[in-house]
Amino acid sequence: MTEKIAIAWGLACGCPQGNRHPECPLKKIHKIPLKERYDIVTKLSADKLSDIIQFHKICSLKRDKFRPRLQPMDGCAELEELEMGLGYAIVDEAPQVRVVGAGAVSMSGMIAIFQEVAEDPCFHSHFTATFDLRKAKYRAELADGDILSAVLNQKRTDFQNRLAVVVPESLQLLARLYCALTSLGGFDKIQCFTSMEKAQEWCRETAAPN
Repeated sequence: MTEKIAIAWGLACGCPQGNRHPECPLKKIHKIPLKERYDIVTKLSADKLSDIIQFHKICSLKRDKFRPRLQPMDGCAELEELEMGLGYAIVDEAPQVRVVGAGAVSMSGMIAIFQEVAEDPCFHSHFTATFDLRKAKYRAELADGDILSAVLNQKRTDFQNRLAVVVPESLQLLARLYCALTSLGGFDKIQCFTSMEKAQEWCRETAAPN
């Protein structure tokens, strides 16, 4: 699965904004069974896939009230105040990117913010990353583990250091499964926790990529 297909498939599984824009190119297929959606997305041309991803980027920027995009130097305090969606802050002194989710969160939203972070000029590949989903309500889809594995393995050059996923205890088993699938796929710097303190301690164990 290519990176473009993985991102488009994640978006086809669910809109990270919660509801699709009327002009979203995926709106026509969002109610059909997942297997049929998968077949459609995997057969799209590279240009069609690019159009879907570009529409999502533009749509997300216009709908910041659902997923605030914090400036890297705003600090992390505002992340705790998110009411819905995903936001991130870059902490240079750590050095680390900290992503926080609140409200309804889907795999497509997580993939979208991975892409956004990777394209941020203030982010560097040697940074560690924390993904805090303790206040989020995760909407799981059947293929989410495979999608996450495919995307992170495509982005190994962007995320070369440790990535800690912090979840509530109710999601711990599922998160461990996803991390195991991702590690088996070749991205072995991911681990899940239920404590942010332990996640940060694990991230601090390395100051450079393994």
